[in-house]
Amino acid sequence: MAYVTTSYRLGDTHHTLLKKILSAVNRSACPHVNTYTLATSTTPYADYDVLGGAVTLFTDTPGRHGHVLGATLVDPDNQGSHIELILLNGDLANPVTDNQPISWSSSDYNKIIGRLSISGVDYIRLGSDGPSVATVTGVYVPFEHVTKLVVVPVVMSIASYSANSLRLKVAWVD
Repeated sequence: MAYVTTSYRLGDTHHTLLKKILSAVNRSACPHVNTYTLATSTTPYADYDVLGGAVTLFTDTPGRHGHVLGATLVDPDNQGSHIELILLNGDLANPVTDNQPISWSSSDYNKIIGRLSISGVDYIRLGSDGPSVATVTGVYVPFEHVTKLVVVPVVMSIASYSANSLRLKVAWVD
């Protein structure tokens, strides 16, 4: 359940207050879509390697509540690899580096919000010379008190990509 807050002044009419409430509800129900080009390298990726590094969906104080709705990955190299999108509340203790596995610290475990999984069967190739596209929808990964929502794409099998070739879109609401 989402909570909406708005302010009113003494003397506001019911009509004015209703407009403020509806405006706040509409603002909270609109999905946000962040699009990134992942800074991938041409060196082959091994199991559990990070694809392009971490990307930040938002930074906010005192923190947001909401949920992630889904993601789309455009893969011009047609690898069709199983990719996990790890959702975190903040940066990890150790830097996240492209083409390297995540170096986890025990202090990182409480930062894990959840994951979105893009499997090989989620991809469809757009023509004989087109890219592969995978879209994962119908998910509900809730978050609360998040000051920085970070996504770390991790490839789960060996894959090779062109430099900066993958495009990732993530949809979420607060």
